[in-house]
Amino acid sequence: MDKRDDAYKAQIAFEVNQIRSKYLPQDQNKLEQLKKLDKQVTVPGKKAIFIMVLISLALLAGGISLIVFFNFILAGTICCVLSLSCAFLIKPVYNFVTEKERTRLAPQIMRLSDEILGHSAQNTPDRY
Repeated sequence: MDKRDDAYKAQIAFEVNQIRSKYLPQDQNKLEQLKKLDKQVTVPGKKAIFIMVLISLALLAGGISLIVFFNFILAGTICCVLSLSCAFLIKPVYNFVTEKERTRLAPQIMRLSDEILGHSAQNTPDRY
């Protein structure tokens, strides 16, 4: 009976802590804040990718329609080449925007992770 009681108490404690964590104020739930900040790093880059993909597809569709329907071969080819150049720039733009956001959020993430891990601010390097 002893092992069952301990397992039952551990399960109840786990469930209570899970429910309790939903009602903690934001400043007390620092791990959730850290996860949210970590996800925020890639959001602007993903938005930039989405916009660039739409522009690239619009240019490609416009170029193909210029060639097929209006027989404007030179203008359609130029639109298609612009579409390809926009498509080739997607990854560098994503990396640039994400790195810029990462450097912007790095001090907050490092401060919050130090608080969670219990490190003092004196032990951390001054690189951020």
